[in-house]
Amino acid sequence: MKRIIILGIVVVLVVVAWTGAWFWGAGFITEQVKALALEDGVTEPKVTCGSFGVGGYPFGFDLTCANATVAYGDVTVAASGLKASVEVYNPTFVLVFAQSPVSIADAFTGSQSRVDFESAQASARLNGWRIGRVSLVVEKPVWNDTVLEDRLIAKATHAEAHLLDLPDDHDAKAGLAGLGQYVQIEALNAPGFEINAARATLESTVDKLPDDVRSYGRRLGAAMC
Repeated sequence: MKRIIILGIVVVLVVVAWTGAWFWGAGFITEQVKALALEDGVTEPKVTCGSFGVGGYPFGFDLTCANATVAYGDVTVAASGLKASVEVYNPTFVLVFAQSPVSIADAFTGSQSRVDFESAQASARLNGWRIGRVSLVVEKPVWNDTVLEDRLIAKATHAEAHLLDLPDDHDAKAGLAGLGQYVQIEALNAPGFEINAARATLESTVDKLPDDVRSYGRRLGAAMC
């Protein structure tokens, strides 16, 4: 009987500790998102949410950002909603879902456009701090110029893009990595280029990239200054 009682106490303590750790993690994530809203949008991206929440207890974190806006340099991207999911036992893999539409504005060129879609899903996996795979899949995207009125730039039934780590190109000593790129677009229509119902594919490689994603923001910010 005492063993059962002791086991019950241990289980309760583990549950309490796990719950406390999850809520600490949720609070930490919330603080980081609040910090992003205080960035200048020049050296670091400024990310704001109309409303933000963290769910997914007990085995993951589901982040929801309604009316999301990302400003970086002259470019501002706004989405009706974003949701990111990560599991506590697999923290290097993230899923991101976007809600249509997504608008893009460039203050330097004065361009404005909007992308509508049926669904959009992105995922990212890291090998340590090196990109393992980044993917974007969009169903039925429609891209319109909106400076004066909706003017079709391009539309398709399906579009996907992938970045894949190339282990043979990784130079750990120099801190450099290589990535393979693959893009596929189905039933592409682009009136301005007289393209109708085309199937487009692109395969290429990029080498000598930093193998630590934490340095990307600093390098991009320095390049823009």
